[in-house]
Amino acid sequence: MQKKVTDIQIEELFVFTRKHFVEWYDLQCELVDHLINDIEHIWQENPNLSFVQARDKSFKKFGVFGFMDVVEAKTKQLDKKYWKLIWQEFKLFFTIPKIILTIALWFLTLEILQKFQHQQYLILIFAIALFVYPVVHSIKFKRTINQRTKKTGKKWLFEQYIFGLGGILNIIQLPFHVLSRTHEISSVTELYFITTFIVVFGLLVYIMVHIIPEQIQQIIAKENPEYREALNLV
Repeated sequence: MQKKVTDIQIEELFVFTRKHFVEWYDLQCELVDHLINDIEHIWQENPNLSFVQARDKSFKKFGVFGFMDVVEAKTKQLDKKYWKLIWQEFKLFFTIPKIILTIALWFLTLEILQKFQHQQYLILIFAIALFVYPVVHSIKFKRTINQRTKKTGKKWLFEQYIFGLGGILNIIQLPFHVLSRTHEISSVTELYFITTFIVVFGLLVYIMVHIIPEQIQQIIAKENPEYREALNLV
């Protein structure tokens, strides 16, 4: 009779993944499923092996770095998915009907820049706003994650990725270098460029910290009933 991994052993596999630095429940589930299938396959070839022996034999197949390569691969997968969603949403702001809003924002920003006497200070205000908005939103999102983790005892890799805003907090300093200028705008071309930069970057920030996280949560909730239940706890 083919040996099967028991429920108790499955729980032990979850503990095993946590001991090997995989703290995210969604990734733990994927690894445990893989280990179960591989252990049962190993038992088909050598049924005399104990559960621990079969588990360790399966784990060795992950190489020197263990599960770290899997974590890295999953992160890259999330990164690709995240930026694909961002690009899809960004393009929508240049198609009807959202392009009307984009054009209106551009002319509004242009009008404000033209009428403001000390433009370098106004540009600095825009830069600070584009920095503060994602930071504040990120703090709120992190607080929600912590509350959910406390209630469920589970962390989710994609939520931690969203918290990092797909790396935006690393590049968010760019507006300070580009927009925080020390002199007045000297030409129409420069005025149009700065206006376009503010609008485009502002749209990206809004999409990355407001629209995409909600979309990803909805996608994962549809695929994972446990996460859908966790969302209802906060």
